[in-house]
Amino acid sequence: PEEEAIQGLVKKIKAAFERELEIQRVSASAVAEVEEQERQERQ
Repeated sequence: PEEEAIQGLVKKIKAAFERELEIQRVSASAVAEVEEQERQERQ
C-alpha cells in the first residue's frame, strides 16, 4: 500500500511538472508573438 501511495504521488508530481512546462511553453510562445507584433509595428 505504501508503494502504491508513493507511485500515486509520483504520478501527481509528474502531471504537475508537465502542466508547468506546458504553461511555460505557451507563455514563451505568447511573448514571442507580442514581440514580433511590436517589431512589425515599428517598421
